[in-house]
Amino acid sequence: MECHQARGYFLEGIVQTWLQESGFLEVKHGKVRGRSTDHEIDAYGISSFNLPFIYPIKLLTEAKWHTYSNQHDRHIGPDVVRNFFGKIIDIDQNYFRRKRSSMKMRYLHHGAIFSVTPFSSGAQEFAWGHGIYLIPLGGYTILRKFLEQALSTFQKHFISSKHQDDLYTKAKCRKLGRKIAKEKNQDLYFYSGILNQHDYVFIVANQEFYFQPDTDLITENPIASKDFRLPGEERLETLFHFSIPGSEFEICLPRYQSDKIIKSIKRTRPGNQFAFIDIPMNILANGKAVRRLFRIKLALPD
Repeated sequence: MECHQARGYFLEGIVQTWLQESGFLEVKHGKVRGRSTDHEIDAYGISSFNLPFIYPIKLLTEAKWHTYSNQHDRHIGPDVVRNFFGKIIDIDQNYFRRKRSSMKMRYLHHGAIFSVTPFSSGAQEFAWGHGIYLIPLGGYTILRKFLEQALSTFQKHFISSKHQDDLYTKAKCRKLGRKIAKEKNQDLYFYSGILNQHDYVFIVANQEFYFQPDTDLITENPIASKDFRLPGEERLETLFHFSIPGSEFEICLPRYQSDKIIKSIKRTRPGNQFAFIDIPMNILANGKAVRRLFRIKLALPD
């Protein structure tokens, strides 16, 4: 097994843990039934929030962690997103081949690709056109130390098992990824958010969010942003760093999402809100578990 393949399986285990931390249910990996065949999915889970007249959402994800060893590996290209889109469509159509007696729970399938390697412009255009969310993990500064330590741990274990059976190596890399993510997560907190009631965003925070019922959190202090681009290429993604009382958090967005935020910031006057993020959470109220949407208002400093 090649190193970049094993590193991908390692990241699968990490992403599985992060999905659980951010509120997804029944998080697993493995084969998911499609209309024409079964498909290997790196990690998938069910959203804990449902809406009337919409089937429960099952998020299907892929995990990518290439290096910059050659020109081809500089970024994730449209071929990766295109192949993943084909899997999602086939899985979403698998109900056509079921007999009535074998019908089970139906889901609405959506896709997201978590990648430490940046996404090319072509990959972003294809993803936007077909409703696939891209999570550029390499752009999060809060994650940088964790990813560096995780990569160092992975390399030590991979060298010791690189000549072993591929199935064994896959399982070992996934297990190691889950272990590393759980050990390091005490300093990292993950949330699934909805930006402006439209776009999914992956939130990474350095402290746990504390929400009060019927009270929105409002960002404070100046907003920090950072563009990421490869030499000779246009901007690929933008990191936004925010502060709220007791915590700092980041969202890193590919260009097709970040452009909208940047335009909104430019149109907004100091002290005013330019966007918001809704975070679905399960909380205890009067001893009972209830579901709530909590809002973080993104505002410019005065």
